[in-house]
Amino acid sequence: MHRLRLLIVLSVTAVGSEAWAARFWFSLSGVDEFQPIDGTPSEFTDFFNGVNPELSADVGRARLYIWGTRDPFTDGEYFLISWDITAYVSQGNVHLVDSRMYNYFTPDGRQRWDLVFQGTLLANKLDNASMVAQSNGYGFGYKGDDLQRDPATDSMLLGFVELEMSPDARADIFFGVGPGGMDDIPLQELYFGWGDDPVIEIDGRESTLADATIVPEPPTLALFLAAGAATMRRPRRRA
Repeated sequence: MHRLRLLIVLSVTAVGSEAWAARFWFSLSGVDEFQPIDGTPSEFTDFFNGVNPELSADVGRARLYIWGTRDPFTDGEYFLISWDITAYVSQGNVHLVDSRMYNYFTPDGRQRWDLVFQGTLLANKLDNASMVAQSNGYGFGYKGDDLQRDPATDSMLLGFVELEMSPDARADIFFGVGPGGMDDIPLQELYFGWGDDPVIEIDGRESTLADATIVPEPPTLALFLAAGAATMRRPRRRA
């Protein structure tokens, strides 16, 4: 089965050998860069429970917003996120046509990331996008006046990928670990999407369940099935 894979590598500041958990997940809801969010999207229930979104291919073009949530029982601050997004399609056509990794600036002028590399957008891949907080950026962590972070859930809107789909398209969308490793920081517990176990931070590891799916629109699927049934019922012409 072909899949759309989001590859992530994170670096974290830790105390001793303590490992902090983070979850990265897709939502159909989000806003543009710098626009304030209206709470955490409905796919989220709590850190351990939520719903992997399903996109109907008949919309033609749609965004999947990328959110991150920190474990509420820890205080980890993440200062590097880098990823690829690769589209593998099992039916129809799906192409990545746009993407944006956000770099919110708080009202006092402090930014999340000191460096943002948007990566190279190819037909079926966003290659080598990364966000780095060095001396001034606060990264994927606590900042009370970041209006794209929901303090009630410690969830942050990180960006989006935009997809263009044919009406018959079908694809699974997966998160996975990228090739950069942990930069010599102790491993942490990462969750991708909802419903499966954490992923070990080793290059190429990914979720065992799809973190989002693209399915054909029901009318189109019904027409395909009806056409197939009609073909099977059609009598053969006599010689």
